[in-house]
Amino acid sequence: MGKVAYRGFGVPGTFFSPGFVEDSTKFAKEGKPGYRTDKDVDLAEAKKLLTKAGFPDGIPNLKINGLNAGSSMKAAEQVAAQFRRDGIADITLDAVDLATMYVKMRDGNHSMSLVNTGIIITDPGDIINQFFLQDVLRNPHNWNDPRTDQLMVDQNMEQDPTKRKELIKQFADVLHEGRSHIVPLWWNSSGATFDYRLRNWHAPMTVQLVHKWDHVYWDPDAKMPTTPGYVP
Repeated sequence: MGKVAYRGFGVPGTFFSPGFVEDSTKFAKEGKPGYRTDKDVDLAEAKKLLTKAGFPDGIPNLKINGLNAGSSMKAAEQVAAQFRRDGIADITLDAVDLATMYVKMRDGNHSMSLVNTGIIITDPGDIINQFFLQDVLRNPHNWNDPRTDQLMVDQNMEQDPTKRKELIKQFADVLHEGRSHIVPLWWNSSGATFDYRLRNWHAPMTVQLVHKWDHVYWDPDAKMPTTPGYVP
């Protein structure tokens, strides 16, 4: 999925930013469920759980709420294709615009939503606030665990970085039991460089505003600026 949707840029998903308390490469070497290079064991376990739940042939008619463009749609297509290929679920995409997708996710009417989130500050507190508090967009069914509830409070109050890091590790260990509402798929970073001959590009205040590019043009005769920084 990461190779197709994100062209291989990034690393397999962890609950908190890569390297803080989790290492997907180390997990793969250790044979941790979900990170193993050989997926046969994971698939066998998944099918055993499906049979126990009454779905020996996979879950039928499962819809993914997702975005209808870009890498998000490519990722959803890959997830659906892999689930069908492996007999896990018969998935169809409910691909819509960003605002509609968020409304559907908020209402919690879908069995699955595939959503990206932009983490500007990679502190674990940002992840906790977005995904694990109650009555927030990315936790529509208010999943919780008494252990993580207490760890949220403890890590928020702890002022010693080393001790706080240990609390976050305990938080991640609970999540890796596989009972939470989140399955982290991929971490990637993005950025851009600008040629001075690319003109009239203005940084949008939010990603929701990047809808068209017809105002941007290439000026081969533009003069190279003498000071650092892009000038529209």
